[in-house]
Amino acid sequence: MAPPNGRIKINLDAGILPGGGAGLGAVARDSEGKFLFAAAKKAPGIYDPEDAEAMAVELGVQMAAQLNLMNPLLEMDCLNLVTDITQAERIRTEKGVICRNIRRLIGQMGEVSWQYAPREANVAAHIMAHVETIWNERSVWVDRPPIILLDQLNLDNVILPAD
Repeated sequence: MAPPNGRIKINLDAGILPGGGAGLGAVARDSEGKFLFAAAKKAPGIYDPEDAEAMAVELGVQMAAQLNLMNPLLEMDCLNLVTDITQAERIRTEKGVICRNIRRLIGQMGEVSWQYAPREANVAAHIMAHVETIWNERSVWVDRPPIILLDQLNLDNVILPAD
């Protein structure tokens, strides 16, 4: 589902991987439903699901900042992370560092809002967090999605670029 007019929506997800570490995923679209970007990254050594979710948010927000995208609606299945981001000074762990970085980045992005997305409404980001072939490093697709996402993006009514 597309975000409200003038906004972008970034779906975010993370998962602990069977071989160790975590996979991070982000997928963005604009208010017309047009695909903007997808990103995936492996986070070696991360075994805490909330730390992984924070890193997925950071990945999505970093991509949006690099592409000068404003007014994001950040959609994920870990809303208690929002509290961590707003109270980042109190967190004295690696997650606190990540949350402070997220807050710094979103402070430059206009109107930012958060929304809960159950797994069935967040499938594209979940796919990106679990793509084995790109677990070795950060992978990014701008304007043209990876093939592995095409079926899900069609189900989500995302507008894809013409060939």
